[in-house]
Amino acid sequence: MPAVQAAREAARRMQCSNKLKQLALACHNYHDIHEFFPINAEYERVSAASGRHRTWLIGLLSFIEQQALAEKLPYLYFTAEDEAVGQQVVNGFLCPSDGFNGGLLSNTNYVGGEAWWWQHNCAYTNYAGCQGSMKSQNPFQNTYTTGRSATWINREFENGNGIFPRNKWGQFTTWGLPQKVMTTSIANITDGTSNTILAGETLPEWNGWAGWTNDNGVFRYCATPINYYKTWNGNRSTSGDWTQAFGFASKHLGGCNFAYADGRITFISETVNMDSYRAAGTIDVGETTPLP
Repeated sequence: MPAVQAAREAARRMQCSNKLKQLALACHNYHDIHEFFPINAEYERVSAASGRHRTWLIGLLSFIEQQALAEKLPYLYFTAEDEAVGQQVVNGFLCPSDGFNGGLLSNTNYVGGEAWWWQHNCAYTNYAGCQGSMKSQNPFQNTYTTGRSATWINREFENGNGIFPRNKWGQFTTWGLPQKVMTTSIANITDGTSNTILAGETLPEWNGWAGWTNDNGVFRYCATPINYYKTWNGNRSTSGDWTQAFGFASKHLGGCNFAYADGRITFISETVNMDSYRAAGTIDVGETTPLP
């Protein structure tokens, strides 16, 4: 039985890497048309409480044979119609090794998080874009402070220094956040596409910010070790300690699948050197130490 289970998991891990590969190829097809990778943002705010929302996965729908969903949900406005679309499970966003609750989350599964999503069933994703390496509380707090102003550090902490910024533009003007949506093109990735993580795995069961329509939840960062929150603080994050649970994680033994910006897929061990791992999360900080 152990040999059979190992063979089945090996097959699931391969299926997972193939799904990530399709998302990476879709990102490049999107880039070919728009000259930048899909955006992940809340923007064009119409009031203090409302604005247009878009996730990088919404942007990819037309490129992964989900044109009907793309037409229904070009942006998210927190409407009943959007809610119905956000409950549609997309198989291409799910890791076969996870299988939590049929691809749906609700407020009965999770403590804390985004109220709109968790008052209803919400279709989730196991694949999150890389926001960079900045954000975490102790014991893994990490900032690039050498030669940088407090304004620059705060901007990176809020929006990120990876391929998929959080794009909470204009919300904290004293932090110097941009007044337009930030986009990332291949030309911006001066650390090199072969050295920079595009996306990796996440476990919605333990971090409920994972609805594929949730612009505030479809990114992760390389500040905490891989699989850290699988064993941390009873597994599930709450609103007060959420940064600890925004690392990458999977149910594959010993690590996660990742897509790089050049389109290749690799499995990175949870024991990876943290300096090298964080360097792989950034697009232009100057570190080019390759990972496996």
